[in-house]
Amino acid sequence: MTLTAKSITKNYKTRRRQVSVIYDGDITAKSGELTVISGRSGSGKTTLLSILGGLTKPSGGSVFYDENDIYSMSDDKLSRYRNAEIGFVPQGQGALSALTVFENLILPASLSGSKAKDRAEKLLERLGLSQLRDAYPRELSGGELRRLSVARALINSPSVIFADEPTNDLDDENSELVLQLLKEQAQGGAAVVIVSHEQAALKYADVTYRMDSGRLQREEK
Repeated sequence: MTLTAKSITKNYKTRRRQVSVIYDGDITAKSGELTVISGRSGSGKTTLLSILGGLTKPSGGSVFYDENDIYSMSDDKLSRYRNAEIGFVPQGQGALSALTVFENLILPASLSGSKAKDRAEKLLERLGLSQLRDAYPRELSGGELRRLSVARALINSPSVIFADEPTNDLDDENSELVLQLLKEQAQGGAAVVIVSHEQAALKYADVTYRMDSGRLQREEK
């Protein structure tokens, strides 16, 4: 899988003016590689990740997964494609309050049967959440909710993984745990793209980009 975004722009119109969030950005992410996009808060990193993940349509430019232009797909086809091929770790936590940790985790894989349950158990163990499998989100700390969101993104073994500040709310030990797990997904063949302002993420990167005021630039390692 190769993700290629070309000439991406994103503009928002207000009553009085047009605001440019991303200026003509190009990025490529490949299977087997972990890509880190760094930059200050408000530089456009989260908007870019949302565009790459098929969640926000760009004002200009194209996003290809191999030969598939995702924004030429119908909404239904793109939704199915995202569920099958893309794992997304958002900045916030998206756990459903009425479901347990385990139920939240297997929800994206509800059509996958017993194999999904086996993978869920392994992810919970790896991320130190096994003892909380029957707890509800309100009983979890911010760091535990963050690790649950990482597990949810990986449950379907996606070919592309996007992680927006995946180490927020985590201590150093759990930050290393999450980053190492994401690195392993890349080594296993996934294309992994992480947005992070933390220096710790850079040591896991195969490719790095920096975003400043909406302008994306590839950096030399």
